[in-house]
Amino acid sequence: MDYGKSFTFAFEDKNWISKFLVGVVITLVPIVNFAGYGYMIQLLKNVRDGQEEPLPDWDDFGKYFVDGLKFMVGFLVYLIPVILLSFVVMIFAIGMEAAGSTGEVFGLFFILISCLIIVFTFLPLMLYPALYIQYAKEDQISDMFKLSDIKDIFKADSGNYIIVLLMVLFVLGFIASFGMLFCFIGIFFTAWWAQLVSAHMIGQLAKPKEKPAVY
Repeated sequence: MDYGKSFTFAFEDKNWISKFLVGVVITLVPIVNFAGYGYMIQLLKNVRDGQEEPLPDWDDFGKYFVDGLKFMVGFLVYLIPVILLSFVVMIFAIGMEAAGSTGEVFGLFFILISCLIIVFTFLPLMLYPALYIQYAKEDQISDMFKLSDIKDIFKADSGNYIIVLLMVLFVLGFIASFGMLFCFIGIFFTAWWAQLVSAHMIGQLAKPKEKPAVY
């Protein structure tokens, strides 16, 4: 794994400026921005397959959009428990207010549901790199739910998986926000760059592992 490469590879592409700017613009447009996730999937594949200049062209926008949409639908399925629990909290709060009753009962209920929401949010985040790798295999949502394959991805290189996961969360959650220092608008550039960095790291993780020689 070459983590440093993930931060610099995009700028080594001779057409990186035009590719980068298109990505930034696309992420600003609701619905259309699904293509950004599909672009990341193609980048992941290019890194996985060892292409010298992995930054994709924007010549297959339709496929990027469909892949991004399908991936986000699959990821959303993992968040269904969070959505349902949040809905339960809202309904319970409305019911308590309508009944004119608040206090300890609602407080304990809220704490319990909040803990469950944290747990069910944590799981998809832990699986984030594996879900991308799984989808990139055959571009099928169903692959995102093959738990045995997801487990194999972790077992094959658990050390690097954990590092990639932490790095991706750091890059997407912290470095991406640096753009706010530049009159806020810079966040759109750093956020897109953070996604490219993350996809490159996950692509490295997806590379076939060499089996040890048997003597």
